Order: sequence, then C-alpha cells, then structure tokens
Amino acid sequence: MQLEIGSVATPYEPYQEISIQHTLSKPLRATKDGSVRDAIDIVNMQTTYNITDFTVDGNTTITLGTDKEKTRVIQINNQPFLNPTNNLKMYCDKLLNDSGKDEELFTVSTALFIAINKNRVEANDINAFKKWFGENPLYFIGISKTPTTEPLEDELVEKLKTLKTFSPVTHVFVEGVAKPKLNARYPKDIAAAQAQLEAKVITLQEAVIKNV
Repeated sequence: MQLEIGSVATPYEPYQEISIQHTLSKPLRATKDGSVRDAIDIVNMQTTYNITDFTVDGNTTITLGTDKEKTRVIQINNQPFLNPTNNLKMYCDKLLNDSGKDEELFTVSTALFIAINKNRVEANDINAFKKWFGENPLYFIGISKTPTTEPLEDELVEKLKTLKTFSPVTHVFVEGVAKPKLNARYPKDIAAAQAQLEAKVITLQEAVIKNV
C-alpha cells in the first residue's frame, strides 16, 4: 500500500527491503536484567563497551585475607569492576556472588574478595593460592569501572551507507541469538549527510585561507 498526501499522484513503488549482514569482531554483552549493556552508536559511529571481564589465575596480584572456619579469603585490589552498587550484577564461572557466609563465594566492595575452601588451598599463603588459581582459573564478568569506546569497523560503516532510511522512523532488526538492544538513529541519507559535512569543512578551510 502507498499512501500519499496531496492532489498529485506519483507512480506506485512496491516496498523493497534493503538489508545488510555483518559479524561483529567482539560480542555485545549485557547484565542479566538488561539495565547495563554494550551499545552501538550509529550516529557517532562508535561502540561503547560497558561490560568487561577479568580472569584470576596464577599471575594475578593478590593480598591475603583472614581465614574463617571453613574457608580462606584473598582480595584483589586492582580489579576492573564497578562497585559496590552493582555488586549483584557480577558473575563468576565457578563461584556464587554472595557475602557474609563461610562458603566458597566472591563479593565486590572496596576490592574483589574470594573465599576458597581450606581443603583446596593447603595454607594461607600467597604461593599456595597462586598455585591453585593457576590450575583453577576463575572467570569474572561485570560492569566496567571505566567503559571503553571504539570506532565502528570500516567495513560496517560502508555497509551502513548502503541503507536507505525514511524520516521520522527507520526500523533496525537484529537476527540471531538474543543480544543487547540496539537503538539507532539514521540521517535520511548517510552518504548525503557525509557529503554535506565534507562540503562544510572545505568551505571553512577556504574561509580560513582568505583570512590569512
């Protein structure tokens, strides 16, 4: 269906879908509730990574904590996660996110605290912990203290330029496994918008030369 406003009809043009396919070099990730997520910003042509990961292994710098009845505790001060408000939005591949219990777990406050059962670590000793972490690395994922941004890949930018958009709304659909939500705003014609910006730059350059 083609709906027109006005007294002069234009030839009917059937809808033709324009789509692109692109595999990202890095996955987009989000917290389980979706409140914090990585995001692609098509207007500013960049990706913001709000989620980060961290592996504790035999090379990680650790500080010994105080033994409890069943567990030994260490802390990691130089860790990348936001804390303590979003502590419950952190995950580990082997430990529960909890606190106040004498069980194997982890928690984040002023640092990343990890409790391991005494029968796994032979002594409250840094080398003993490093040996165990070397054999049993722990993978953590959570909200980053310092989100990072990267420009969109050139290949993706070129693909986006081929899309035709319609004001005021253009729908963007993402297929495949559930991903963090993608919100996008397009100029009516990306290629034309880029050409206009380039023309403005040339005009400004010419004005500067005239005033020298």
